[in-house]
Amino acid sequence: MRPTLGSVFESVPDDLYDDLAAFAGTHGRLDELPGLHASDWDLLVSFADTPTVPQGVHLLSFGGEEFVHIFSSVWGGSGYHLYSRTESIARHVRVADEAPPEWRSLIQRTVVDTSPGVPRRVFNGYWSAANRPLAVVGAEAVIFAFLTESRAEGAQAFTLGLPDSATGHVDWLVAFSKFLHETDPERFPGAPDWQSQAEWGTPEIRRAAATLDGLADERTEVMTALAKREAQAARVLESAVRAGADGAQRALTRDGDELVDAVAGLLRDLGFVVDEMDEHHDQKTGAKLEDLRATDPDVPGWVALVEVKGYTRGAKVNDVAQIIGRPSMAFAIDQRRPPDAVWHIVNTWRETDPSTRPIAIPNDNDLSALTSAGGTLIDTRDLFTAWRAVHEGTATSTDVRGSLREALTRWTNKQRA
Repeated sequence: MRPTLGSVFESVPDDLYDDLAAFAGTHGRLDELPGLHASDWDLLVSFADTPTVPQGVHLLSFGGEEFVHIFSSVWGGSGYHLYSRTESIARHVRVADEAPPEWRSLIQRTVVDTSPGVPRRVFNGYWSAANRPLAVVGAEAVIFAFLTESRAEGAQAFTLGLPDSATGHVDWLVAFSKFLHETDPERFPGAPDWQSQAEWGTPEIRRAAATLDGLADERTEVMTALAKREAQAARVLESAVRAGADGAQRALTRDGDELVDAVAGLLRDLGFVVDEMDEHHDQKTGAKLEDLRATDPDVPGWVALVEVKGYTRGAKVNDVAQIIGRPSMAFAIDQRRPPDAVWHIVNTWRETDPSTRPIAIPNDNDLSALTSAGGTLIDTRDLFTAWRAVHEGTATSTDVRGSLREALTRWTNKQRA
């Protein structure tokens, strides 16, 4: 049998070396062992960005960015690339479905639970059946940690790639060594942690090991159940997003008839009685006047004329006069009194994130004509958040309606402000 150097360590932090070396059998540091041939190597444990591994050498990598030795032909293919040169802004990291059952608890504890915030480094490249994801990121299941097998010129090697945020370095060395003991027993004839195993353990060790195994199984069951709940919650969220985009959120994204319809829906949900006036005016007056007319069951006789406008950029000051001109005059002639309120409801910068949108018509002097007519400017963001607060129970529709009836110049939902 050839003499072997069981494990070679590369760029391992000094404070980890002794702990790792205790489970490595024969070992040494790469920079202290010049002139090594590939046949001298069994396992490289590397903390380097680019591990220097020839074909046929097993690799445990913490934080590796590029795996040069995997470029050769793999299982009859023309080869593939593995990099972690890209970043992902997906928020959720989870244990991959393909992860070995005996590793799931370890992956959760040392890879998933310790993963950094976004953006985080992920692996891309050409993945074959010889690759097994251990942890993945986002709905796209981008690889965050992996186990892969390569063959070149008859030499088989496994690579276990973990992010630099992974913890439990000794646990991973033990787990990987046990895996290699089962898959490559000639080079790894013994289990690295035989003293803690049932076969040669004391009664106390056997009892403690059994307890630990039971807890690992329990953790796996809990994590599996949580993963199922998370998947269900993701499906519910996806459905809610579609419903919101086609429903109330149209007040934040649309213009024209769809925006008018969305605003009317919000006002009705707040308890107003809302009439859409375009058809009425087409038949009765032959003119385009206010879009909506709102009344409040709590205040008989109270009427608001509502003009709704959507903009890809900021609101136009000249549009303010539309609601206080012909619509108010036509109402006064027909009802022999002015309307109680006129509302100019605007959805500005509708193609951008609502949280980044500037204040619509920020100078109150530009709203003086609206103020003189007993009117108010209403941003659809305020209307939407007020509607949401009522649905979530943090505000009452009565209070919101009262606030809107009393508003002058500019109405702001206090909960958003």
